[in-house]
Amino acid sequence: MTGFRTGVASRTVRRRAGRVSPWILVLAVAGGMGLLFLLPAVIMLLLPQEETSAEWGIARAELPDGTILVLEDVTVGTGHMLEVTVPNQRPPMLPWQGLETQQIRTSTMNEQPVIWLSRRDPETARHLDFDWWLYSVAEDSNGGELEDSNAGLNYIYSSGSGSTSGSRPLSMTRSGITGSSDGILIAHSSLPQIRHEGDSLRLKFYNADDELVAELDVPHVTPPAPVWEPDALPITAEAGDLKVTIAGVSGRVDTWTSDKRVVVRPRVDFDLEFERNGEPAPHWYARSTNLADALGNECGSWDCRLSTGEAAWKVSMQLVRRDEATFAEDEIWELPGLPLPGDDQQHLVGQTETIQGLDVTFEGAGGRGTTSFQGLERSGSGMTYSGSVFGKRFRIENTTAHSSVPARTPPGSGVVKTTVESEFPFVMFNRSTRSNIHNVSLAAVDDQGRSVKTHGPTQVGTLWFWFIQPEEGAQSLDLKVVVQKVRQIEFFVAPPEFPRPRHLRPLPNAELARRLSEATARPLMYASRRTHDVEIMRLDPGSGLTNLTNSPASDSGCAWSPDGSRIAFASDRTGSLELYVMNADGSELVQVTDFAGVDRTPTWSPDGKQLCFTRTIEGNNWELFRINADGTDPVNLTNHPAADADPAWSPDGSRIAFTSTRDGRSYWLYVMDADGSNVQKVSETPSGHVYPAWSPDSRQLVFTGQVDGASELFICDSNGSNERQLTKLGGLNSLAAWSPDDWIAFVHRAEGDLHEQGSIWVIRPDGRDAKEIVPFEAYIGSGAGRPAWHPGP
Repeated sequence: MTGFRTGVASRTVRRRAGRVSPWILVLAVAGGMGLLFLLPAVIMLLLPQEETSAEWGIARAELPDGTILVLEDVTVGTGHMLEVTVPNQRPPMLPWQGLETQQIRTSTMNEQPVIWLSRRDPETARHLDFDWWLYSVAEDSNGGELEDSNAGLNYIYSSGSGSTSGSRPLSMTRSGITGSSDGILIAHSSLPQIRHEGDSLRLKFYNADDELVAELDVPHVTPPAPVWEPDALPITAEAGDLKVTIAGVSGRVDTWTSDKRVVVRPRVDFDLEFERNGEPAPHWYARSTNLADALGNECGSWDCRLSTGEAAWKVSMQLVRRDEATFAEDEIWELPGLPLPGDDQQHLVGQTETIQGLDVTFEGAGGRGTTSFQGLERSGSGMTYSGSVFGKRFRIENTTAHSSVPARTPPGSGVVKTTVESEFPFVMFNRSTRSNIHNVSLAAVDDQGRSVKTHGPTQVGTLWFWFIQPEEGAQSLDLKVVVQKVRQIEFFVAPPEFPRPRHLRPLPNAELARRLSEATARPLMYASRRTHDVEIMRLDPGSGLTNLTNSPASDSGCAWSPDGSRIAFASDRTGSLELYVMNADGSELVQVTDFAGVDRTPTWSPDGKQLCFTRTIEGNNWELFRINADGTDPVNLTNHPAADADPAWSPDGSRIAFTSTRDGRSYWLYVMDADGSNVQKVSETPSGHVYPAWSPDSRQLVFTGQVDGASELFICDSNGSNERQLTKLGGLNSLAAWSPDDWIAFVHRAEGDLHEQGSIWVIRPDGRDAKEIVPFEAYIGSGAGRPAWHPGP
């Protein structure tokens, strides 16, 4: 490839002879007889020094900036080590310094190759930083590509060593290192095992702008491995009286941002059918799915990093029944009449039962607030776990002063203290062993016969917690513990095809301004990945882009207030998505919501006094809330077990359009009055009706619907009539916004593009004048929200 110089060699670096330090001359004159002792050192310093050589690893390539990328070594296994020679700590009275060997270590889950890299100055061999490196990709014999993982960075000074890991690019500024180092810098990452021809594989290196900047032949021999053969679809296997059929296998990708890097995660989906005793068995499902290839790579279906060049992958599934299934008596343990503890109170039981060969101990229950227990946790290790349940935060902490604990210690005398802080009551269980062949679930009914919501299990040490949400007036609970044995099953399938990403760079600022000005004089605001972080950008036809947030957090879902003076948006600055309001120039930022779940996609009321938004509560239940713009008086407008999301307040203020699954699992378009009443379904065509937006006169809606495998824009009257398809671009077309001067902006992502970003297009409501304004930088991940047109005249 032009611009790259690669090779396998060592290189001699010429260094100048050293000079005599001034303090040595002073000592030579004043030292008298001491000169006799210093004379050998003085003579050595005055004489020309021999040239020294620096080994340049086992391969190298010149980078576009003229520096040298060096492959120091390749190691294979689960434990990895690289020896490097560095200057030792310099004694204060000696003019020379010695060298010492230090070891850098890392580990991998499976037998994998690890590549060790350095970047050097071509003249001095000085080690430079790795801020530029984003990722590397290895090629297999069939042309497939596999990205590296587990990136790490080590730096060593003459005074000692330190290390950091995990960021991409490998930023040095966190450790106070910039530009170059007086010690040595080594970067490393791991690769899956790859089947390839010859004794080396091709590795491509990409910089922080996602550009290919170097290629190297990396020494590696494919390990001895069989060749598996796939079964033809559909594939049926048996686990006892249960038959499981894989009707189809498909590959897709999930993307997200980590340390300013767009990460692509391959995912495998299986179309499964269950049959028991000749009848459909809909209550069975795969609790977990693991995949492996013949080379020894292993992964889960949600992050599948196997060699795509293999003929077959082995699929192993753990099968269990859902909670609503019918269970045998010997699979059930009933615990009736458990009193609900009061706030900051506890009720200890300590009752053990053996179910399906698994010893389970019911330790007891705790009330709301803060509750502490001693001697229940059996591993003796201190740990802390925090999370959210039913939309509220909780925290569990085990503290101990010793490394071992008796199996059970009476309350008040144990060495392990378990403290639970929760706004909901909970129950606790201990399990004798960590079993992969059992599945444990819990159901609860209160003393009035009402079903009680449970959430769990959450494991902290040996303790398992289920949080409960009792109805008002409940005094006690009847618990039912279900323990079922997991069934195992295996298949051999052909690897699916995964879509491949398209790498595009943002356009210059002036070009974006020109493109928008050719369509309209109205500013447009959107969530952008232009700076790698998700930021709120304002694009003006005259002046171009302005970054309104400029934050390392993810800022998205922006909406202009009706008078154009304020902007509402969602941000994860506190760790979860919350709503914020700022002035139109980005000043005077105010946090509006503070919720343990997720708040996103705000829309303003036409009078600018309120916001309607999507809130995620109770795990994955989406509701629409209304709140004052100052954060006061939150009201749940939908309060429905279905998923209600993506609100849009009509310009006349009377109605709110949204999307919901309340008519089945598919998303449909709904409209309700602004107070949450009079909910009406307005969809006519099936499935995929998301992100509605109103026309300026509140008479029409534009939204996204599914057609021919693509997500296209549709327009209909506010009652659902006169529906027509607006776009025919294929891929994804969503997040539409209707401007006062009759332009519709939306985000388009072509089929096969993988990143959580797309291009902003504009189109007239009659389908004319469709054009791309902002290529490939608009954020379309979770909580993205629509672009926003300036509301002014």
